[in-house]
Amino acid sequence: MKSLYVLASAQQNRGNESTGFGLYSDGIKIVKEMGRPDEVFKRVLEIGVNGDRGTSQTRYSTRGRSDIRHSQPFFINEGIGLVINHNGTIANADELRKKHPELKCKTRSDTEIAGRIISSEGDVLDGLERLYEEAIGSYNLVIMDECGDIYSYRDERGFHPLWWSLENDSFLVMSEDMAANALLRKSREEFKPAELLKVGENGIESYEIGSQDLAECFFEVNYFQLPGSTHRGKENMERRMDIGRVLGEEEKIDGIVVPVLDSGKYYAEGFAEASGLEYIEALHRNRDYRVYMDAYERSGDKYKLSREEKAALKHITIPSKIKGKKVILLDDSIVRGSTSRVITKNLRKLGAEEVHWRIGSPPIRYGCIYGLDHSVRKKLVAAPFEKDIEEEVARIIGADSVRYISIDDLKKCLDCRGDHCYACLTGEYPTEVPEEMRSAIEI
Repeated sequence: MKSLYVLASAQQNRGNESTGFGLYSDGIKIVKEMGRPDEVFKRVLEIGVNGDRGTSQTRYSTRGRSDIRHSQPFFINEGIGLVINHNGTIANADELRKKHPELKCKTRSDTEIAGRIISSEGDVLDGLERLYEEAIGSYNLVIMDECGDIYSYRDERGFHPLWWSLENDSFLVMSEDMAANALLRKSREEFKPAELLKVGENGIESYEIGSQDLAECFFEVNYFQLPGSTHRGKENMERRMDIGRVLGEEEKIDGIVVPVLDSGKYYAEGFAEASGLEYIEALHRNRDYRVYMDAYERSGDKYKLSREEKAALKHITIPSKIKGKKVILLDDSIVRGSTSRVITKNLRKLGAEEVHWRIGSPPIRYGCIYGLDHSVRKKLVAAPFEKDIEEEVARIIGADSVRYISIDDLKKCLDCRGDHCYACLTGEYPTEVPEEMRSAIEI
């Protein structure tokens, strides 16, 4: 049980709105609540469940509401009983619910409809085959059936990472390999696209469901994953530094290099190294802000903070570091422009002479339908512009200049072999875009 808690705690970068544990001890038991792993694991200890297997998940909602009914894991007790955990987005979930009214979904969660489709087949392997035939989108799954067998599956395009580790007869599955470090494990292997591993009375059995057609999300490397997690044999922090170096080699402004912590840290380090400019952490990162945000938002609209208010609370300027200086800010991306607008405004108010932004991703102009939190195109600050995007975004956020890395340079830094997903940059999606997700591509 301790390993489940450690894995959940080590991967809170992937979500911390709610935490859930699916536990096996003479049958399936579910413990899930809104809150972080340390808060929810107390309930596990209170219940006193003892077992040698289970699942854990932290959630950040991109589809379905942020409430306990939509939190994971889901327990499906029709057909075969199973616990299902899901990372990604099934883009045609609404269509599947309409197609299968007999499954009687109780929420709008894409995880629930996936679990009910699988359960209705009477066998997990057959159910996964059926889901593969009907679902569009991304779905890394960990499923535990009523016998305690565990099935772990990475979808055929491998949009999001999935890893496994086997040491001393202990088998673990995790979204990112860095989580294994929290358990001092050296063993870790990445799932291939379309790979399924079943762990049961016959040990570890391997299957393939679908054809391998890799389209890894570039944004996983640029932002979402932990800096110490690896991508194609290289830690993400090194790839982010490589991107920063490319941007720094072209810099003409004589200023100070300031990271937007934490996401901009390694971009800024690489940028400062290549440009020869001074690196200064002039924005204090309020690492407790998410706790307060969750508490306020759950208390009702009266106390709900806007994105701008969150940004001001999250990044607090240290005036003595920036007064009278030209500030060059480094970050992974500009998505909606709300955070960059607030930071720019605050820096100017507190004495910065100029404010410039250098960005580790090209302009994000299309919505993501595969599990990241920018699915509506009209909310993206760069979406309306076909040309002069850097000048237009600088005008909107109030900066003196904005400069993005080019998509060609990004591909070189990520060791791209034509097998990443850049849909949010180019509008070229590796799957069909279902009608219910048209807001991703339309303004």
